[in-house]
Amino acid sequence: MLSNELELTLRRALSIATEYKHEYATYEHLLLSITEDSDAKSIFLANNVDLRSLQTRLKNYLEHDLQDLVDEDNKEAKPTAGFQRIIQRAALHSQANGQKVISGSHVLAEFFFEHEAYALLCLKESNLNRQDVLNFLKTHDKSYIKSTPETSTNQTTLQATLIKEISQKHLKEEHKDTPHESELEKYCTN
Repeated sequence: MLSNELELTLRRALSIATEYKHEYATYEHLLLSITEDSDAKSIFLANNVDLRSLQTRLKNYLEHDLQDLVDEDNKEAKPTAGFQRIIQRAALHSQANGQKVISGSHVLAEFFFEHEAYALLCLKESNLNRQDVLNFLKTHDKSYIKSTPETSTNQTTLQATLIKEISQKHLKEEHKDTPHESELEKYCTN
């Protein structure tokens, strides 16, 4: 479940993209919106990130470097696959850690997997890394459940289930175009 603050943050990101007349909301729209998210803002402040400078860089990038996304007729921006991937990853990691509510802080931690994004470059140049975010979550986030033997078992089970589902999906996609073998052929093959 998304926190109320995160829901507002996501809407704001789409609204920012629409204001710039961008057809799509990107990582940078999301990060700019997260700089105003109260949960994530605590992390920025705790790590001495200059929020004004970060916001200025992102706004400059949106205005000057994303001209290809401008669509004068566009009435509402759509999130890119990368934007959605960050949110999905935050949900999976939060769920695996036993958290019921996903906040802007959790989303912020997921930017560090998007190696080609300008948003990540901005975070790195602000001297913020994923470990800083995770350390803050461990010490300040009340919904963060520290790993206990019980949660470790649940986490391991959830991770195993997710890995199994992803593997099965990948196998189905791989073998989509191959002829189906009979059960006997499958059994006899080494």
